[in-house]
Amino acid sequence: SELGFSTAMVYNMYKPAAEGDVEKMDALLNFYRKVYRVIGVAIILLGLAFIPFLPGLIKDSYPADINLISLYLIYLANTSLSYFLYAYLSSLIVVHQREDINSVITAVVKIGLTASQIAALLVTRNYYWLALMMPVFTILNNLLIAWDPCTRYHEPHR
Repeated sequence: SELGFSTAMVYNMYKPAAEGDVEKMDALLNFYRKVYRVIGVAIILLGLAFIPFLPGLIKDSYPADINLISLYLIYLANTSLSYFLYAYLSSLIVVHQREDINSVITAVVKIGLTASQIAALLVTRNYYWLALMMPVFTILNNLLIAWDPCTRYHEPHR
C-alpha cells in the first residue's frame, strides 16, 4: 500500500543520521508522519468504498452468524492502524542498521497474538474475539517499536 515509500524514506535519512543532524531527522520524521497519515486515510476511505461490493465479492457461502461487514471493518482497522501509530519511527531503527530490533519485537508480538487467538478460540469459540485481537496486538507492536528509537536515538519532534 505504501509503494516503497519506506525504502525511499530510509534512504533519505542515512546522511542526516550519519552526521548526527537531529534537526534534519526531525523534519524528515515529521514529513513522513504526515505522509503515513495520508496513506492511512486513503486506505480507510478506499476500504469503506468497497463495503457495498463485499457480498458480490464472496462467491462461497459463509456461516450465517458471521457479520461480514463487521469482520471486514476489523481487518480494515487493523490494516490502517499502523499508518497512524508511529510506523514511520521504525525507519529510525532501520537507518541505524538495527532491524534486528524490529524483528524481535514483531516476532514476540506475533507469538503473543497467536497464543492469545488460540486461547480465545478454545475458550469462546467466537471468531470475533480472534479478529479483535489483531488490532490490539498491532497497536502493541507499533508502540513497542516506537518506544525503542525514541529512547535509543532521540525524541522526534511531534
